[in-house]
Amino acid sequence: MNLFKLEMKRIFITNKVWIYSALVIILRLICSLLYNPPAIEIQNYKGKFISGATAYIENFKVDWILIFFILILVTTVVIDEYRCEMRPFIKTCLQQKRLATIQLCIIFLTTFFVSLFSESISYAVYNYKFGTANALITQIGENYQSFSRFLSADKCSLQIILISSLGFTIFSAYVVLFSVIVKKSIPVYAFSISMVILPVYLFEKTYQRSRLWLPISLLNPKYFYMGTQIINEDNIYGNEYGFIEITAKECFFNIFVQCIVFAVITFAIWCFLSNKRINLRMIKSIGTALIAVFIFTGCSNTIPASENETYLMLGDSCNYVYDKVSNKIIDVNSTPFEDKIIQSICDEYAIAISFLNEEKTSYEIQAISLKTKEVIPMLTVGKNLNTDGLLDLDDIIPLPPSFLYDFETFGLPLSFQYDDNVIFFEGSNCVISYDLNNNGKRTDLLADTPYYMPVCKSDKIYYLNKENQLCIYQDNKSDILIEDQVSFYFVTDNYIYYTCSKDNLLRKTNLDSTDVISDLQAQYIIYADDKSVTFSTEDGTVTVKDKKLYKTEIFADLADGENLYTFDGKDLVIYDLQGNCRFVNHIGHYY
Repeated sequence: MNLFKLEMKRIFITNKVWIYSALVIILRLICSLLYNPPAIEIQNYKGKFISGATAYIENFKVDWILIFFILILVTTVVIDEYRCEMRPFIKTCLQQKRLATIQLCIIFLTTFFVSLFSESISYAVYNYKFGTANALITQIGENYQSFSRFLSADKCSLQIILISSLGFTIFSAYVVLFSVIVKKSIPVYAFSISMVILPVYLFEKTYQRSRLWLPISLLNPKYFYMGTQIINEDNIYGNEYGFIEITAKECFFNIFVQCIVFAVITFAIWCFLSNKRINLRMIKSIGTALIAVFIFTGCSNTIPASENETYLMLGDSCNYVYDKVSNKIIDVNSTPFEDKIIQSICDEYAIAISFLNEEKTSYEIQAISLKTKEVIPMLTVGKNLNTDGLLDLDDIIPLPPSFLYDFETFGLPLSFQYDDNVIFFEGSNCVISYDLNNNGKRTDLLADTPYYMPVCKSDKIYYLNKENQLCIYQDNKSDILIEDQVSFYFVTDNYIYYTCSKDNLLRKTNLDSTDVISDLQAQYIIYADDKSVTFSTEDGTVTVKDKKLYKTEIFADLADGENLYTFDGKDLVIYDLQGNCRFVNHIGHYY
């Protein structure tokens, strides 16, 4: 107890930290009293804010006063001991472990409570100036109108106070760790300020920074409560947005991870200060565990790839799959409130899009087990446009043009192709691939090469050039496969089916020899494999299988080499290749 009193006296009385603490509170009080919200934030309700909670939530300024207070506190507790050459004597002290514990408790508790008190003062002053009201957060301004969770502005404010206090405490742990390593004030100050400033340039949008597992996301957690904001809807590249809502799950996980990191950093600091030898084996185990967490919570996963013969995707932009074995229609949406769109079928998995917000500006590509409904996240896609400058001061310190766009995801369409754990998007001037076998590595293919109707495989891309010749892109070079003008084509394992614009007759080629399938003019190919092809004509649907032609008056939507299918969104009608109705399946419930 005497040691605790002595350390408290050294820090707060001798080194006058109590004066700095009081100064923080006074400055925060003055700033809160002088604060007036920008005119753009004034609500329409009698020209006043709905409540003081609104003013508090809408103030997005970084609290630099607290940041510098933390620097002064750490300098006083840690760096001054090295500057005065006291650490060598402390290392000989029998109570150095206890002293290290006391010092860390003082730093972290002081930071937490000063931050808590400072934020509470702002909240109280804003309520005094602007009044109180029982308002939902969705009522306080444009930034929050599309927020999906039901939460009052007052409860939101209290959560922000607690989270920001935790954030400053975690931030102080980083500062202390760096202090015991470098033992000098100026590098510590530079490091600490960089932790706040650098994310602005490295991660362009505020919602990106708010998703970081770093203190910057917790120092100003007000972004956790913003809804999705559309900047430009239905432009040539798709919707652009300024902010994407951060879900409650993302918030909790962010805080959880940072608390774990805080515990690890605290232990490391304690070992430094108490001169305790760190068990390298234990550190290795902890590191391995953390790496495993990052891997298994990453952005991409893979699924086994094999031929599918059991399931049939019921059209484009739909959520239904037909199980040929059980004769059941499967809805990949587990509830009527989900909105998933299937892109392809791979083995027993439906590769689908799951939208992350109501505006459908961001989505996750998922593999959904058609047997168990298990969902495997594969890749997250979003589009954004950044307009923020340094610390959101875009009028004073604008970001350079190279930071204005998120080039990794901007402009990616909703449709994609999937093959052998590689996802392909058709971009504006190139085909974009994400290799899930290589941690989602992005590669731009066919850049600045005119192409149409690309068919993407894991190691090659088929496409039509500007002369409508069929080409193949492989090993970073393109070759012409068919010199005739091709109208449309279909690629199987060993053959290419295509029609020429000169006669619209369907042909089959292995590039060594080419055969005309029939003398009927084809409009488009519905299905093809190495043994059969089904195509549409102006009179109906035709299948050629084992050199035998089956002509029907059915205008089929789908085929699989054995049957023809029509689907109107409710009823699935199955015909044989001769056009005889075999089965009718009705959609009436979620399966």
